[in-house]
Amino acid sequence: MVDTLSSLFPFLKEIGAKPLKSLSQNFLIDKNIIKKIVASANISQDDLILEIGPGPGALTKEIASQCTNIIAIEKDRAFAKYLSENEPRITLFEDDFLKFPLREVLSKKNKKAKVIANLPYSIASPIIARLLEHFDLFSEITIMVQYEMAKRLTSASNTKNFSAFTIFTNFYADVKYLFEISPNCFFPRPKVKSAIIQLTIKNPPSDIDKNQFHLFVQTSFQKRRKKITNSLKTYCTLNNISHEQIELSLKKLNISSNARPENLSCNDFYLLYKSLTSSVLKS
Repeated sequence: MVDTLSSLFPFLKEIGAKPLKSLSQNFLIDKNIIKKIVASANISQDDLILEIGPGPGALTKEIASQCTNIIAIEKDRAFAKYLSENEPRITLFEDDFLKFPLREVLSKKNKKAKVIANLPYSIASPIIARLLEHFDLFSEITIMVQYEMAKRLTSASNTKNFSAFTIFTNFYADVKYLFEISPNCFFPRPKVKSAIIQLTIKNPPSDIDKNQFHLFVQTSFQKRRKKITNSLKTYCTLNNISHEQIELSLKKLNISSNARPENLSCNDFYLLYKSLTSSVLKS
């Protein structure tokens, strides 16, 4: 297993590969951390696992020791070729995850998948967004991300880390911070700390337009230091919602008109959006 620095170097030389900055490749070389990640995912023998960017396959092999129904998506040709030829316990796709036909492949399995992955930090946000947009295909997502992103996705309202992406993530899942990982556990050594988070998928509210709701939240956070009544001005103008309707909805929900976007909880945003859109339908 390529899970130590001493085993990684000859392996990379053997297959003619090296860490690529363009793919944000930092390889996990701490076997104890690898075991801890897989243990936290609570895998059973008949689970369906999706791994994104397996690289040299250290995490893959630990997963495969407990479960053999594994789909792995790897963009790097050298690693994809090696794993497809040497790891018969997985189904390997050489592809870019952001372009991969997720629904087409996973829907054939007739069961929800668990995701386990060390995400490339430069594109972690779009990967998480794509997973959650296909929330019905998954039951649980255990991923490594940059420490700052982990704190942002698990932050509460009234904190500086609370953001539109926090609300987006919590709309589809219950998010839990698990543990921190030192830069010393990787090669090359990244300049930032990492962390493992776990997203337990839930059914999002079905009584609102999801895309419009996310746009509503994003617009409000574009001016996060302004009062919510001001930060929503552009959105409400475009959607024929008056200032008076905003004030009335805030009052009805016991939210101060002086509140800023970061002061509202995820549920506050949901209730506010629902109130404003219903007021438009009535008018």
